Amino acid sequence: MAPIESDIYLPPLDKCFSGEHQLLSWEATYTALSQLDKPLEDPYLRKHLTNPHAFQILSTPFASFEPPSPQTKSSFETRTSAINVSPSPHGRYDIKQIREDSLWLSKETNIDEVAALRIAVLEWQSRPALTLLQGGVSENKVSFRSTVGGINLQLLEGSQSLNQSISATQAVGNTDSSKDSKARRIMLLKIYLSERRYIIRVSQHVIFAALVAGGKGKAPESSSPLENLGNGILSIWNIQEQSQNSKKNFFVGSVEALRSRLHGLEKGSGWLEDDFQEDLELAWARNQLLEVLHILQIMLILLESMADLTRSDAFLTWFRFMGSVGFFETFEPPLPEYHQMYSLPLQSLSSLVSVAMLQVPAALDTLSELATAGVSAANATDEAPYLLNIAAVDEVNDVFIESASVCLLSASPAVLAWGIIMQTMRELALANKESRELRQSQRAVDKYGTADTYDPDGGDKATQRRTGSLSRRSSTGSDTSQQSSFLEELLDRVMDTALDQDPISYLARSAVDGSHVLDVIAALAVDFCTPFGGEHGGKVGLVMRKVLLDLIRVTLDWIPYQPELLLAALAVLTGAERYWDLWQPKPQTSESTERVLKDELFLQKMFISAQSRFPHESLPFFKLCNALATYTPSNVHQFTPVSQRLLSVDSFTCALPSDFKDYELIREDEDSNYIQLTEDFSFVSPRTGAASIKPNRSTKMSRALPLSNWSPCLQVIPRGTIGRVVSESRPFIVLWRLDYPGLEFIGKVLKLASQNDNTFTGNSTSLQSRDMVAEIIGLINTMTMSAMRSDVFSTSGDNNAEAARKLIENLSDGLDRNGDIITVVFEIFEDELYRRRKISETEGPNDILVQCIQFAYALLPVMPDRVWPFLGRSGLLGIDGGESQLSSVIAATEIVTGQYDFLLGCVHVYERLVEDAITHAVSRKVPTKAVARFGSTDALGTGVSQAAVKKILLAFTRSMLDVFGSTMTWKFVKQEERLELNSCICSVFETILSHCYAVDDSLAILHKLTESLGPAAELLVHTFLSVNVETIASPLLRIFTEGANPPDTIIATPVLAFLTAQVRAALNLSTTLVRINSLLQNRPKNFPLKLLEAAPILAKLYVAHESYKRSVLDLLEAVVQEAAISEEQPPSLLAHLGQATASHFLEVLSVLDRPMTDVALSVSIWRFLSAVVSKRQQWFAIFVLTGTSPRETFKDRKHADRPENPEPILNVALNELTNIERLHPQKVLGMLEFVARAVDNWPWIVNEVEQRSNFLTALQDFVASMSNTSSEQPQTFSQYVKIQICSHIVDILAITTHHTQHTGTPSSTKNILPKLTYLTTNGVCSPGYNSSLHSNLRRNFESKFPVCLIANFKRTTLKRPLLGSSFYYDMEIANQMLSFDPAWTGRRSSGLGFADEFKRANINLSLVEAQINLLYSWKCLAIQLSRSLATDSNFQKVIVGVILDCLRENLDESSKSLAVFENLAQTRAELAFTLLQRLIEAKCEDTQLKSILPAAWDTLRKYDIDVEAALRGEGCDYYRLLLKILLLALEGHTIGIAPDTESSTPATQSNVLEILDLVVARGFRALITLLHEDASLVQPSDFALVTAILRTAFSIPGITRNTAHLLTSFSDASTARCASTLLSWSDQLATNQDPIYGELSVLFLLELSNVPSIAESLAVEGVLSHITSTNLMRYLRQEKALGPFDAPVRIYQIWSRGLLPLFLNLLHSVGPPMAAEIAGVLNSFPQQLARASNAFDADAKSSALTLSLTSEAQTLAVITAILDTFREAGASAGIVAADVAQVKWDRAQVKDDIETWLGKRTVLRDSIVPTTESEELLLRMPAQRKEQSESRLEEKIVEALRETLSLLGNGEQ
Repeated sequence: MAPIESDIYLPPLDKCFSGEHQLLSWEATYTALSQLDKPLEDPYLRKHLTNPHAFQILSTPFASFEPPSPQTKSSFETRTSAINVSPSPHGRYDIKQIREDSLWLSKETNIDEVAALRIAVLEWQSRPALTLLQGGVSENKVSFRSTVGGINLQLLEGSQSLNQSISATQAVGNTDSSKDSKARRIMLLKIYLSERRYIIRVSQHVIFAALVAGGKGKAPESSSPLENLGNGILSIWNIQEQSQNSKKNFFVGSVEALRSRLHGLEKGSGWLEDDFQEDLELAWARNQLLEVLHILQIMLILLESMADLTRSDAFLTWFRFMGSVGFFETFEPPLPEYHQMYSLPLQSLSSLVSVAMLQVPAALDTLSELATAGVSAANATDEAPYLLNIAAVDEVNDVFIESASVCLLSASPAVLAWGIIMQTMRELALANKESRELRQSQRAVDKYGTADTYDPDGGDKATQRRTGSLSRRSSTGSDTSQQSSFLEELLDRVMDTALDQDPISYLARSAVDGSHVLDVIAALAVDFCTPFGGEHGGKVGLVMRKVLLDLIRVTLDWIPYQPELLLAALAVLTGAERYWDLWQPKPQTSESTERVLKDELFLQKMFISAQSRFPHESLPFFKLCNALATYTPSNVHQFTPVSQRLLSVDSFTCALPSDFKDYELIREDEDSNYIQLTEDFSFVSPRTGAASIKPNRSTKMSRALPLSNWSPCLQVIPRGTIGRVVSESRPFIVLWRLDYPGLEFIGKVLKLASQNDNTFTGNSTSLQSRDMVAEIIGLINTMTMSAMRSDVFSTSGDNNAEAARKLIENLSDGLDRNGDIITVVFEIFEDELYRRRKISETEGPNDILVQCIQFAYALLPVMPDRVWPFLGRSGLLGIDGGESQLSSVIAATEIVTGQYDFLLGCVHVYERLVEDAITHAVSRKVPTKAVARFGSTDALGTGVSQAAVKKILLAFTRSMLDVFGSTMTWKFVKQEERLELNSCICSVFETILSHCYAVDDSLAILHKLTESLGPAAELLVHTFLSVNVETIASPLLRIFTEGANPPDTIIATPVLAFLTAQVRAALNLSTTLVRINSLLQNRPKNFPLKLLEAAPILAKLYVAHESYKRSVLDLLEAVVQEAAISEEQPPSLLAHLGQATASHFLEVLSVLDRPMTDVALSVSIWRFLSAVVSKRQQWFAIFVLTGTSPRETFKDRKHADRPENPEPILNVALNELTNIERLHPQKVLGMLEFVARAVDNWPWIVNEVEQRSNFLTALQDFVASMSNTSSEQPQTFSQYVKIQICSHIVDILAITTHHTQHTGTPSSTKNILPKLTYLTTNGVCSPGYNSSLHSNLRRNFESKFPVCLIANFKRTTLKRPLLGSSFYYDMEIANQMLSFDPAWTGRRSSGLGFADEFKRANINLSLVEAQINLLYSWKCLAIQLSRSLATDSNFQKVIVGVILDCLRENLDESSKSLAVFENLAQTRAELAFTLLQRLIEAKCEDTQLKSILPAAWDTLRKYDIDVEAALRGEGCDYYRLLLKILLLALEGHTIGIAPDTESSTPATQSNVLEILDLVVARGFRALITLLHEDASLVQPSDFALVTAILRTAFSIPGITRNTAHLLTSFSDASTARCASTLLSWSDQLATNQDPIYGELSVLFLLELSNVPSIAESLAVEGVLSHITSTNLMRYLRQEKALGPFDAPVRIYQIWSRGLLPLFLNLLHSVGPPMAAEIAGVLNSFPQQLARASNAFDADAKSSALTLSLTSEAQTLAVITAILDTFREAGASAGIVAADVAQVKWDRAQVKDDIETWLGKRTVLRDSIVPTTESEELLLRMPAQRKEQSESRLEEKIVEALRETLSLLGNGEQ
């Protein structure tokens, strides 16, 4: 074999060590092939198997590794050279170590160096998983013992206990295999053995798939890749000729391989001779035995596929080998436990291969041809069929005689087959000899009588023509010269033995009498074929049983009908399949029974023979019918074949009474014992007794199942019926020729059995015996099951179980009118239920109870309305307060015997009851007439009471909880029963919980559609999610432990299948429970915390089996999320895992789903990691993100011996995402979510992300590519997934942008902008919500199904769905509940139903979800970009467009009432507000900025023009946000105004005036009205917002010139009066003595007074008198004056910021007429004026300067200056000077004080005190003019003081 050159099979080492490429071991290959439906659809697996090197290995599976050669050595050196892989002694790998290990392995095992290198790399890559699997528990030993209870739990038969497992793995867990050369090399050898073994298994799997699909004769284009691969291997093997590889027959090579393995087993491995390792030798021995088994399986499969006789060389080689090992009965494995484990499969396979090697049907056909052709002996070659090789036959005959002499059981089937072949050969040979002798005699007579007509050759011409090419000796003389035929010579050789008796007869007698071969065949079928033939869906077991079935068929001609033969046939037909397995759509037994039912010989010899003894011998007939009833042809509509035969039976065999004389003899000349009845004969069972109800039956059930005076006569045989006496001993047994309905007769028998007091006798021949009753009920169960399957196959598709109901009707035809077969069976069940509690286990198993519970299981889909009421009345569950007979029976019999057939039946019935409750959750609520239109009400179970269903399911659930908590302490004869019990119970529990909590947001589960499951669900929640969870959680944790320590075998057995099913069910149940704990909230967290403690076992489970991975991750994710809900710090996952386990676990996770593609697993991995980094698991998150444990981060990184940690998973994600376009969309979503959460929760991660420029470029390029997608693209899968991907990308970009802005690092934000076209165009667009689809669907659905709402199928947060066809509405649950109505699935003609509409709705909502997420993400990114790019002109244009889009979308959505659109409108408004604010702050002068005002005004106006109504509604926050946007839009018109601008555009003025009218004037009044009615509806900020809008509007050029319009608006709204009124009772609205509304009203009046015309209007209305007369003014007039630091502070602000500026505006606008009034008002506040006079006294104790004090002084200075001017003007100003009083403010003192302050700038600076947040900001801002001021606040104060001083006279300018 050439060295490995394939980059697929062994890629370059640098790719392997970097993690880019994961090698696929042959074990993983087999796992993938056996678990995937279409394995070669995985691209990597297909490449792996179809590459030339792998194909070459598979075509030589018994010698898959070649010895070293110079070529392989050269290839090895090239691959490991420094140029191809650089050494890294302190890195993740040590190339020197791997080279040394590879060369050592090559030398030790004699395999080529490159193959050894591949194994070494496999060991390196699988090291974390192996370490985790072997030692994952050790470091958490103490906590784990407390978790599982510290019990020595026997995991499986023959396996170690939990404590032993922990102790054994502790040493392994503490050993670093990378440093321990010995441990590492032992592992290399074990991997080598595993590779050898699994290469054979993969080869077997591939060729079997090809043979099952049709073999080499099938066209390649119609074959799957796997079949083509298998056909290619088969063509190389060429099993009937010489193999192209070995140049010898494949079977000969296989036997040589077997001998090699056995020789290796005997001599040992020879490895590590200097350091003997017992465990390594055990692994070697085990591997040799397993390889022997796999080789035998391949041989069996190939032999069974052959149509011709086996070649002589293969035939002889095999049986020589079998003779040498005694058919493996004399074979002794090296260990006693190995003998117990492997003896059965070795002996069974050798037996089956031996029978298959004989090819009995083909051999018999060949013998017939030989006899007909008259072939003579010839020198047969190795290639000739074995029957033509006399020497081979003779030698093998000796082998069989020797085996027969010691009665080898495993050889007995082959001995029997050989005996049949030899007996057939003898008969044919003797017939040939007799025929020849007759011809010779005849010819002798003819010779002497008619010598002239003698033709010596004439008699042979026909023979010549028949023989053709076969060897024949021509006769040239008389017949006396002819040699004997080939068969005669073969017979002579066979008969020539040392035996003193007939060897052929001896073989048959030895097999039948000595070895009891029929029992051996039955044992093979039951104990081996089915349990060990589970591969390929059980088809391998079918092949095995087919070999035995062929043997039984040929036996029928030689062995008469007898019980042993029947039992063997039944065992082969049924195998070890249980009743529950038969409910599969195409069970394994179906193929065998189909073949038997179509075989006339089998029917005649077996079925007809058994039927002719019925009912005298009923049990065999019933058993045979039961076996054959499993077959259901696809074209049956009413009855299955067996049911059809039982409809009319044509014979009746019974015993006549001893004194019976009503018959006469007929046809005496034939001497056949025929008789004829002279009178009617009524057949009554010999065991019949008086019909009565047994005393042990419950009174309740006696009433429930009444019995009438039914006749005990089973069958009336009319007079004149002819019969034949088949037994002349007394009493006579007669076979009557009578046609009668067999099904009706069976019903009568069962009815009679139910009425007899002595029904349960030990006589198995009685029709009323226990065995008979159980078998009859079992037959009914099987026929019902087959009838149900016939409906599945029916083309009508109604699946209404009509055939099953018809069967029940026929069974009930012979019963009285008050009962049917259902009543009879339930009566028997109830009687037996109460009887079993009173007997001991010695009275036999619970067969009748088991069959009755199976009957309930079979009947439930047919007539649920009969099963539910029965269970409600039955004592099985003890619903009405009685004792539960289920518990009694289990305790009395099954726990004692260790066999749990009845309990398993009850669990399956429980499972089907839950399924029925779910399936009929809707139909049982629909009125009966509505349901009956589409089918039978019985089929739909509409007559069942919901109350009864609740009680039954609750009682069952309570019982199953007890069982689940107890199974670990029970004795089990079959471990698979325990595993199946746990698996089924966990699955049903999970089904109940998920259906109650996964749909419908209502937490009141008793009012959901699944209300019948509600009490059971509440019981489960109360039990599992309580404070005391030790008892109920312990079984789950033990199941996890058991799954983490699987049995050490790779033989496919039911135990392995049930073990994995049990673990998956327990994981899924635990996950659902944890999620429910989160959903319900405020539940105790004991259960999730208990699971968190078991984290080491869960991590170990992850690598224990491929099928566990997703379930483990889902559970860990749920536990992490649940732990984070609490406000307290959640328990640490890392602490529970331990550092070593966590490290190995993360390394395994970093592999992801490589090398194959498993999208679901990849999604689960990233979701779990996302939860870790975002749910407060700080320590484990650090481990995930850095690859370094928190403990190691404090160590010295420069330590020489400290190896680098593996690559962090974050790097894996970043590297993968650089090729985002090549990845599966769901994988991309998972990775992006992980990265987004990581950077969001861990800011320092952003540095790592920013360093990956190729990563960020890839993300930006993806967003840029989105702009190429048309907005009108259909809602395809890729569309909404792409949008969701874009959303995650935008999240990451937003966080990285935020980080660069805060750290001040160089940013390329400007370069991002061109790539955001898709976002700027579509980011804020309205989601593609198809309102017509959803509204029509809701209306039509609720019209069609009035008992439920469409919201009943809406998913809750229990499970996180993927975007797609089941995203919003749970399609699985909807299908279960609604499929009863054709409107759901759709008619065949149209194909459209509600199901299709639901899928469309789900897809549409997936798109909506993605678009909403994108909007939120774009909002964050846009806001972050606006921080740094707000001044960029290009960005300003983009941002203006985004703002306009936001407003327009909100304008369009204002008419939509859905809550989702309201939330989106709020989000868009927030985005628009923030962006607009940034533009205003940046003084944006873009002309498009002014276009925002009309858009904002249109949006607000369409939403609601009435301020009062808007604030009363639910959208008040959104309305306030629109007002803020409107304010900013107005401010946009005040930016960049030229000094000479006199007026804005007419359109702008129109909008602004309308805003002043509707929003300001009327809005202010509406605010006051709302404040008066309900203060909670209004906020002070509302008044401030309206005031700000007023102020900004007045700032727009030309607005204040519209005097008439303004006066009209404010006058009509009585704005001034409203403001005065608000001021008057603002003291009553004060909170904590803070009269904020007083300040707001004064400030509003102040803004109004800025317009002279409005100020005049205010003066005319007497605003000053209104103000001064309010209660609030009393604070200003009190004895103690209020300054800026006096409480309430707001009063001083009203004075300084409001009243004084208002007085100034009025004085300025009105002029002299207001002078006297203003002066009087000011003097009415003497205390305030006095305080103002002394405000700047530097000698005062609290000499503090504030901006408000300086503003106050400045305003007073202006007012007093104006008043002085008016006073001086006197009459010329139209006033009386004396009327204008002097303001009592000491101007001189203020002047002196200000001069003093200005002269001491340092003191002034130190005395400045900010009083507001804005002043604090000014204090931190540097001064604009670089004079003596240091801050902007100081600068403003100094400017104000100087201006004041100027106004006071002689001050500095």
